[in-house]
Amino acid sequence: MTIFVDISPSCEKEARKCAQFESIVSIAENIERQQSIANLDKHLPSPIVKKVVGKTFRLYGVEILHQETGHRVIRFSKFFVKGRNEDFHKRLDEDEAFRDDFIEDAGLDNSALAAFIQNRIDAGVKGLQPLDEQAAGYLDIASTTLYQGEASVYETGDWVDLLKSQRFTEFRYPIATILQELVINAKKDDRTAATRYPADRNDRGVLYRQFQHGLLLIAPVGFPEGPREDELRGRYAEVFSADQALEEEELRRFSLRTYPEFVLVEDTLWVGCSI
Repeated sequence: MTIFVDISPSCEKEARKCAQFESIVSIAENIERQQSIANLDKHLPSPIVKKVVGKTFRLYGVEILHQETGHRVIRFSKFFVKGRNEDFHKRLDEDEAFRDDFIEDAGLDNSALAAFIQNRIDAGVKGLQPLDEQAAGYLDIASTTLYQGEASVYETGDWVDLLKSQRFTEFRYPIATILQELVINAKKDDRTAATRYPADRNDRGVLYRQFQHGLLLIAPVGFPEGPREDELRGRYAEVFSADQALEEEELRRFSLRTYPEFVLVEDTLWVGCSI
């Protein structure tokens, strides 16, 4: 699976008017080079993505999955100066018809999508190298017989993307310390009752949900350039409202990878697994 980025003609036109087209090109190139969309805000469960460009501009688009290949295309389709469309973000959140129209207008039909993907492949864009057998086995170690019976940790796609991004490099060990405190100091019953650690929103912490079959790490919160906690709670409303006894297969649906909980106790081991 490879991530490609497209910029629609209308988006390009508006960006050029603001002398910001090169900034958007740079964002697109970084996504394709890093094969990560951790620097984009997501409007889950919809495929809409957003990027703040500088302090003045807003960039919106959609994430499109090519069913035949599994490749993903981020298509930027809307660019404007903050203040000109004050209610745009709110309407995406609250007006289903408006949101659906935006998604449809931003998309590509299957033939155009396939042609764009092939064009980017021909241009040399490559996905991340697949994990070797040993690494893949370790990252999904909870499913092996060696650690069956051990408590499991699950990570959402947002968690994985953020921790792999360069902007979170300096925060990996502080986050590791928070996770150590969560699993060592907090009783499981206390973990089940809460969804943030530490509880004080003024502190840097992690959003999570403790289920009967494992600990789901949703996203770090309170860190510079990180996602807003209120947005995350809205995005993962289904997770926060799910039954605590959620079946393991359903829990896996919310996560991108899993490993035994004891990995969190050793910060160097955990950080090594997160990059």
